[in-house]
Amino acid sequence: MKATLLIIFAIILTGFTSTVSADESTDSSKFDFMIEPMHVDETHWIIHEPLDWSSDGKSILFRVWVELDSGQSSTSLVLISPEGMVQKELVFSGSQITGVDHAQIAPTNDMIHILDNGKMYRYILATDEIVQLNTENYNVLFFDYYVYSEDEFGNYSIVYSVENRDFYPEDLTTKFSLLIMSEVVGLDTKSTPSEFFSNIENHKFQFSPDGKKILFMKTINTGTDLINRVPAYIEAQDFGPHIIPNVYLNCADDLKWSPNNEIIVYLDKSCGRGERSGLMGLASIDGFNEKLIPPLEDFVNPYPRAFVVSPDGFDIVYVTNEELIGDSADFYKLTLAKPIPEFSIIAMLILFFSALPLLILRKQLVIR
Repeated sequence: MKATLLIIFAIILTGFTSTVSADESTDSSKFDFMIEPMHVDETHWIIHEPLDWSSDGKSILFRVWVELDSGQSSTSLVLISPEGMVQKELVFSGSQITGVDHAQIAPTNDMIHILDNGKMYRYILATDEIVQLNTENYNVLFFDYYVYSEDEFGNYSIVYSVENRDFYPEDLTTKFSLLIMSEVVGLDTKSTPSEFFSNIENHKFQFSPDGKKILFMKTINTGTDLINRVPAYIEAQDFGPHIIPNVYLNCADDLKWSPNNEIIVYLDKSCGRGERSGLMGLASIDGFNEKLIPPLEDFVNPYPRAFVVSPDGFDIVYVTNEELIGDSADFYKLTLAKPIPEFSIIAMLILFFSALPLLILRKQLVIR
């Protein structure tokens, strides 16, 4: 048995020596990455945060602050390439849109959906046409796309969160519901929404790329003055929720799925310790947690404030608190030597390395 395990060990180690070594600790970063400051050649607006990355990988949607002649500023949206080239600034003049609470690029990459003051709009990129969607007078809080097939991006619906009119304050899981609506341009612009999920405790959520899991932040009451906030997910046809172990997120609420549906990327802040505290990390749904970018005092780059992940898992684009740090970059692009989906391979190897001595010892005890 010992010889067999060692052979398996050798085979796995040979195949993945470029990814991880047996003597590496789970406390140190196993990711090689490069961070590049990106500069955008524009003057009349300031990048505030990235909101979405197109499914074809060509465009990143940024929320920006537009400087007006009056000296004030308004909110708008701009599509920028990962290399920092401006592709399109959305035009809201003459429309009902006065701000942007949330926005995403449709899976088909031909339109932007925008949430403003509880209402949802469709923005056609080719024509700049803006159409308000039928949300049945609900005050929409957040939305995401429910894609039925990873290979057919046109087959999707919009799911949005609303606050339940009657909920039990002692049971946070009853606070919000998710409604679903079709979005087929020219066919059913007034599609009637229907209930998708009756009870969820956070209005912000995200579907995994395969549409089988819903990620959200869950609050756990410890019975003391401390309240833990942890990532959790609900699986399709599953009552859940499933808590992702070993990840406690304090004041953060920024979570993203990786392309392989098994890893989350998260930001965390240390509550009350200033904007320079916190980290960006990766965690598998079974609780293997890895710090990616350490706090500012341990790293030369500023702490990320908001981020998006590329469809292939190789890049993470993020912005920092420029006004606090005096940062001159418009945004940063972090490029990994290995894409995020391979993190699950690293996790399995480390678990294997950790369990190997126990397996060998157990076998020796049985022989004796």
